[in-house]
Amino acid sequence: MRIHWCCASALPCGLTAADVRVMVDATAAQEVAAQHPRWLSRGVHVVSANKLALGGALADWDALQAAAEAAGHPLR
Repeated sequence: MRIHWCCASALPCGLTAADVRVMVDATAAQEVAAQHPRWLSRGVHVVSANKLALGGALADWDALQAAAEAAGHPLR
C-alpha cells in the first residue's frame, strides 16, 4: 500500500501503528528522518535511503540505534 501524507510527525491519516509494518523513507527530509526512532519503537520496520537519518548528529544516531535494538530490528 502506498500512502502519501503531508505531516512527517504522524502516521498517514487513517492508519494506525497496527496497520503499518514497514515504512519506506525515500526522502531527503530531516523531519522524516527524525521519526525513524519513533517508528522503530512502535515495532515498525524502517527502510531508508535518507542520508540524514544516519549522517546527522551523534545524539540522533544514538537514539536511532537504541530504538532499533529495543525493537529487535537490525540497523543497516
